[in-house]
Amino acid sequence: MIDQKLEGPNLAALVASKICHDIFSPITGVVPGLDMLKESDVAKKEPDALGLIDDGVQKVWAKLDFYRFAIGGAVTEGEGSLEDARAILEKLYRHVKAELQWSAPAISAPHAAVRVIANLVYIAGDCLPRGGTVEVTAAPGEVRITGTGRVSIKKEVAGGLRGEPPEGGHQGAFTLPLLAHIFATRAGLAIELKETPEKVELFARSAQIGRTSAAA
Repeated sequence: MIDQKLEGPNLAALVASKICHDIFSPITGVVPGLDMLKESDVAKKEPDALGLIDDGVQKVWAKLDFYRFAIGGAVTEGEGSLEDARAILEKLYRHVKAELQWSAPAISAPHAAVRVIANLVYIAGDCLPRGGTVEVTAAPGEVRITGTGRVSIKKEVAGGLRGEPPEGGHQGAFTLPLLAHIFATRAGLAIELKETPEKVELFARSAQIGRTSAAA
């Protein structure tokens, strides 16, 4: 019998942690092997095939690195900085239609809060399926993620951010917003969504954001 505490999203997070842990190491071995092929005769003989493989591997690596950080089992205790998520998100956004503009200073935040913010930045990109820009700004007490473009937010995403399970049951496409809500609640972080046809704004607020000096 499964403990009730492990049902639904909690169990999904544990499963994600296991998958990320088991797959991350082999993927990081594939990447340098692919780099070696790029420098060999294979690149000259089959450039299109190698390009397709490279594109696919880089996308998988970027997404796996993100999931490992955001929901998989990265450190969630202690103090960190918004910069902890920046490189991972910049790598991820090379493979989505929206462009990431990181305008936030390197202010401090608990690791648990940074994980939530990383999820919100990912969700903002998903709300711009035809492309646009996602800008991250921050000040003590608040991080704002602003997506500009043709906005499309499904009700399951908005509901998940409020902690409302989707009517049809948990589905992979709508798991991340609900997990973001759960992680935010545990981290003492208030999140808010605002939208217009051309702009989506996601806010993460906590007195712990910028409370101490971030590490250089």
